[in-house]
Amino acid sequence: MDEVLQQAMEPVLRDLRGAGVAPPRIEDDDWTGDPDSASAMLRSPDGSGRGVYVSRLAPGFERVAAMADQVQEWAIEELWGQAPTNWPPCPPHPDSHPMSAAARGGAAVWECPVDETVISPIGALCCGDAACSGASCGGHTPAADRKPGARTICTRLGWA
Repeated sequence: MDEVLQQAMEPVLRDLRGAGVAPPRIEDDDWTGDPDSASAMLRSPDGSGRGVYVSRLAPGFERVAAMADQVQEWAIEELWGQAPTNWPPCPPHPDSHPMSAAARGGAAVWECPVDETVISPIGALCCGDAACSGASCGGHTPAADRKPGARTICTRLGWA
């Protein structure tokens, strides 16, 4: 796989795996035909696919945010009918919508789409569940121990 694409995709796949969602099969495919883009196909177990791409001209954090947005679309379609489709769930609103990928302050982040509160860096979610105990990465504050109004899931990277 193209190195630029792999670097953009790895943090997103880490979040996906942390949520227990089987990652797609990734096929190296230059479907855009654009030398300024890196592209691939995400394949589901049923063989269906979705093209993803990032601009080689964008900063790395913007590529990660763009890839997160595209992989999130794949995940929501993949989970349809099998599990909740709000991946990754927004901790302040876990039953209503997923978080949105964004590029903020030189970082790729997951944020609440309602109030744009930054929740976590992309790639730092353990499971995306606001009640996570941190069993997977050890970097989470158990929900029962969080300060009221805490706006983060992962404390491993110092986000509070």
